[in-house]
Amino acid sequence: MRMGLSEERGSASFFALCFLGASILMALGLLHIARQGEAAIGYHEMEVQLRLDAEGAMEKAIAGLASKSFELDAELPVGEEVLLQEEENERGINIRTVAKRAEGGIFLIVIAATSKDSALAFKSVQCFLEKKEEGYVWRCWLP
Repeated sequence: MRMGLSEERGSASFFALCFLGASILMALGLLHIARQGEAAIGYHEMEVQLRLDAEGAMEKAIAGLASKSFELDAELPVGEEVLLQEEENERGINIRTVAKRAEGGIFLIVIAATSKDSALAFKSVQCFLEKKEEGYVWRCWLP
């Protein structure tokens, strides 16, 4: 009977060690999933912030163009892209505003870009300003 007890002690330790190893692997897997989720959330936040910066710059550009509607026909040739403004905001995001005049109005394109950790991320928004008798008015967002 003594022979049986000594053999069982080693197998119980072995199974406990296997259980501990499996628990550690599961914990490492959960940590990996949590880190991947955190990175995805950070990227999404940056993407949303770039989109909001581009939309804010678009609204400023529309307000600026609405105030000088009658001068735009001379400044913007039909069919050519003109860089209206390029600036960097307080967070280091580069914002470029480009206008292109068409027959019925003006296409505005705003690009917000950042170079963070050697990876370039950018978002762009576009809209169309329609020409009316009183000047250019906002018509719609473009996809």
